[in-house]
Amino acid sequence: MLVKSWRKVGVRAVMAVLASAAVLAAVAAPAQAAVPFSWHQRGYQAVSYWQLGDRYHTLVSIYGSVRTDQIQGGKPVPARSVSIDIAQSYCDRAHDRWVDRYWFGSTDGAPVSIAHNFATASWPATAVTLTGEQYNTPLIRHSCDALDWQHVTTVTLPATRATIDAAFTTSGPMVISNSSRRERYDPWFYITINLARARMASAADVRLAVSNPDLTALGSLPKPDFAFVGHNIHTEITVTRGHAPGER
Repeated sequence: MLVKSWRKVGVRAVMAVLASAAVLAAVAAPAQAAVPFSWHQRGYQAVSYWQLGDRYHTLVSIYGSVRTDQIQGGKPVPARSVSIDIAQSYCDRAHDRWVDRYWFGSTDGAPVSIAHNFATASWPATAVTLTGEQYNTPLIRHSCDALDWQHVTTVTLPATRATIDAAFTTSGPMVISNSSRRERYDPWFYITINLARARMASAADVRLAVSNPDLTALGSLPKPDFAFVGHNIHTEITVTRGHAPGER
């Protein structure tokens, strides 16, 4: 019932956005209205998130996705990928600095499998190359609460290899979220709509192995703080009065 209701609401919402774009352009424009740009993305995602209580205050986000991007005039192109983001932030008293580290990486062509009813999602061990940066901020008078932001230095972190495999199982009701946004910068109208639904994961077994010594301990990730399997539709439309940007 929830799925059927969401489909009806989603179709109505998309039709309403398209209709409003056409009406707005027609009313505001003496010239023929045009849609020079439209972009549509449809995707399934399995997402897990950790806020670890280690000395580095590590945050980890892992995503498995199956998405379809379509640009106006083009053909839908499905893509499967696994992505990971890692952030660490801590006071390094040994070097009298505050350290912020960020790693990120994604691999396309990953064998991600997501059930259409969001009951399960999984992928086997998949290699992802992580790149990142480290920001070092000097301490003022050796205090971790007073940072010298004017002398921050940046270091490119060496690439590191991560291997991730995951299995999600969901339960409970569907969570539904719809939103839309419309902006006008004459003679342009920008319309964005998001339709999303998901089920929270009752079990998520995610294994991560990383070669970097600063991340080695992450191989034994606990149960995620937050995990779900869901579906998202994102549409963007630009409407103009029939002339290109910069023309008068």
